[in-house]
Amino acid sequence: MKMFTVKIVLHLMPWEIDYAMMSFIKLRKSYYRLPPDIKIQFDCVLNVSDYVIDWNSSKLPKTFFIEKFNQIKSLMDCFDITRYDVVDFSDKLYGHLDLQKESISSEVDGYIYFCPDRNFDDTTLAHMCLAARTIPEKYFVMVTEIYKGWDNTWDIVSSKKYEIIKHSDWNKESPFKVEVENEMNDITAESMSFVKFAGWFDYYSKDFINTLVKVPEEWSGYGPWDVYAMKLASILSFKNESLGISQYILRGKVIHSAETESMPHGFSGYYKTLLFDGDTNKNDQFKIEQRNKIDASIFENIQKVISDYDSGKLLL
Repeated sequence: MKMFTVKIVLHLMPWEIDYAMMSFIKLRKSYYRLPPDIKIQFDCVLNVSDYVIDWNSSKLPKTFFIEKFNQIKSLMDCFDITRYDVVDFSDKLYGHLDLQKESISSEVDGYIYFCPDRNFDDTTLAHMCLAARTIPEKYFVMVTEIYKGWDNTWDIVSSKKYEIIKHSDWNKESPFKVEVENEMNDITAESMSFVKFAGWFDYYSKDFINTLVKVPEEWSGYGPWDVYAMKLASILSFKNESLGISQYILRGKVIHSAETESMPHGFSGYYKTLLFDGDTNKNDQFKIEQRNKIDASIFENIQKVISDYDSGKLLL
């Protein structure tokens, strides 16, 4: 029996620990819906770096989050846990870009990246994997539908069921109501006309991640890899349609933000208040300089990849 292997990659910050537990419970239930020829690997890190958080000023010790992280690990022991670490750096910024690079493997068929503060049901993983293994293209992305986006650029990945909802009301509905309303939907993988994704619960083929749009080596910490990847994939597809760069959407599987208008800070706001002495914006400050550098280098890195492709240095 040939196994279809998918690696789930998840970078967690301390304030996301409750979301992690909720996601782990959903994933554990998902396991029992998977056929025996689908194998799930799991790479997960909890980032408690002193570089990010001044633990001397925090009202909660880092051990609180580490112990909780270790406690919920058992929920994932149904999968092949290929990495489950606590990351703690005092001298450098570590983020999702670093984990993404470190998780690269030639032994998997694809990857799933997701945000723990997005609510998904316990059939999403199985439907995603089952659909992904039928896709013939070498370079592709598959996304779920979302409830609604905050502007019209998200309409292509939004559920048609909620077309009448205004963009300004994108975060007003309960994620659990959305989940229940879509439990009995028919599920189909539909080809899309262009690439649009955000890593909320997305599947990426191995070659899409490992070769086509891999994270530039000099990037570290946090940054808009999704923007870089979408632009680069679109340009390469335009230059050579025979590459078959594709995106699919899993129609009928609808995810939604857990941080809605009725609970704007979700299950993370309380922790942020304790971690950052009441200033919940402090956690974003350390990202700004790093992100600005990456933003400024997106075009340069795209040009480099295109040049390598044109010269034959990059073989696709």
